[in-house]
Amino acid sequence: MNKNLQSAIYKLPTTHYKLPTNKGFSLVEILIAIAVFIVGVATIGFLVMDSQVLTRQGLENTQATLLAKEGLEASRAMRDETWGGLTDGTHGLALSGGKWTFSGSSDTQDQFTRNVLVQTIDVQRKRVTSTVTWPFSPQHSEEVSLVTYLTNWYPSSTKWETSVLTSLLDLYSTENGLKVQMQGNYAY
Repeated sequence: MNKNLQSAIYKLPTTHYKLPTNKGFSLVEILIAIAVFIVGVATIGFLVMDSQVLTRQGLENTQATLLAKEGLEASRAMRDETWGGLTDGTHGLALSGGKWTFSGSSDTQDQFTRNVLVQTIDVQRKRVTSTVTWPFSPQHSEEVSLVTYLTNWYPSSTKWETSVLTSLLDLYSTENGLKVQMQGNYAY
């Protein structure tokens, strides 16, 4: 490096700046920082607790919905077994010998209580409501209720063994028979 450049660098003017003499933070600044920190921690804590409550509520709601669906399916199975087994009233369910039966006015599984309400609409139709309740907290209970309508699709008055075949049409080799027309109790 050349000597002129070196001497020019050493002769640069220097100024001394005095820093402010405030040492540390003021009490107000410290209190504001603590308040912001507490609000942030409390918000995170509430979010974590709320997510746990919502997760539990979702899980229990799913379990209750499955039990209510099971109540409707059990009623459907009893309808398929015998239409007369669907007696009106509020019932509990029991599985006996691989078949569903009504038992008492409700049944309990874990904290869930299920009852099945059967109501007659007319001779061939019934309304079935499966309701599941459970205590979510000491002050609050939850409920899931599902409804279906069942029909006596195999009425005892129908005697299929005495039915009469009035005609037969072979549609195997033709394009005929792709459309069905109903007239009264007959299909053409």
